[in-house]
Amino acid sequence: MNIDSIRLQLLSVINSADDIDEAYSMQNYVSKFWNIFEQCTPDDAYQQAINLIHFCVSNDCAMPKNVRVFSDLIHQIIHSSTTFNVAQQLSTLIPSTGTFGELLTISTTSSDLKWTLLFGLINDQIKQIMIRLIKNDYQALLDLHLIYFKQHQSISIQRSMLEAFKNANHLWNTLDSKQKSDLLSPLFVDNIDLVQIIQGVSEKKQAELNHLILVTNIILKRFNISQSLLNQIENIFKRTTSYDISTALGTYFNMSYQQRESLAYKIYQFKTSLVDYSNKNRSIEKFNIEPYCDIIRQLVPLSSDQWNSAKKAIAMLGQLLCDADNKNTIVAVTVGQSLHLLNVLNPDKNWSSIKGSYVQICSTPTWETISRIVSVSSKRTDCRTLFFK
Repeated sequence: MNIDSIRLQLLSVINSADDIDEAYSMQNYVSKFWNIFEQCTPDDAYQQAINLIHFCVSNDCAMPKNVRVFSDLIHQIIHSSTTFNVAQQLSTLIPSTGTFGELLTISTTSSDLKWTLLFGLINDQIKQIMIRLIKNDYQALLDLHLIYFKQHQSISIQRSMLEAFKNANHLWNTLDSKQKSDLLSPLFVDNIDLVQIIQGVSEKKQAELNHLILVTNIILKRFNISQSLLNQIENIFKRTTSYDISTALGTYFNMSYQQRESLAYKIYQFKTSLVDYSNKNRSIEKFNIEPYCDIIRQLVPLSSDQWNSAKKAIAMLGQLLCDADNKNTIVAVTVGQSLHLLNVLNPDKNWSSIKGSYVQICSTPTWETISRIVSVSSKRTDCRTLFFK
């Protein structure tokens, strides 16, 4: 039935009134009905229907008193958060021999009756989730948390981890840009530039040398390497001949002729080993990362401990970039590598526990493993309020 048909039927209700008073009443009822009809959703249709009945009954002076009292009571039960003796009030209105009277005798407490009535107004989808939760269905617990995050438009580590589990076996490059961002942005909140670089690789479906240099700059800045030095290193990698590379090294760095020529040749050999797809941007593979790190080591003034930490992060990011452009990489691999990297970048935070929980939930999804990953990624969310929305 379309909207126009509903409008015509409502108008016919008003026009069929026997007198002016009845027509006025029908007009009020129709107006209320139409407002509710336009605003209500499938999730609150039951409750809105009760609201409409209560409005009509309470405003009809010809309605028997008992009916109005009963309507008021049902309305209070739905909207009130306080507990009162419902059964006692209903027993004065309803004969004990009737069907509803039998319901009063079955309910031992007013709370039981309140839940009996409320359960009849709950959306069928929520009913099914409640039943599945009672049965310890882990998928229901997952659905409940995701519904909560969606309703609150929450972008959090918990939501990221649960979405990553839900899509664990999906191919990474079948996700759109927003889905990828929603998964990684809550994790890399302190390094959002890394998310953009990873997404750039995914969109191009090709990890390139310039991507590797960009992530290297981000890592080295954490060790207070100056932007000037980073620019010089980037400029050296742009040179195309061994002679030009050697000249740039002589301009920027204080090293002997033999050191300069040896390093220039190593950089030139490294660049020629890369696959050149466009005569401009050279693609990198996983086996290129180790020689690249050896070159960077000779260009940055870091202690052994500092370099070991920097190299580990650069190598892991290089691996992540190479997997991000691989058409066979699944979400679980990308997210797992990201969590491992975050544990290296921020070992004092809780990333190790989150990664362990994520690996566990992907291998053994249960009620307990889902509860654990929500717990370790943040405080447990109270989802009980979902049932009353």
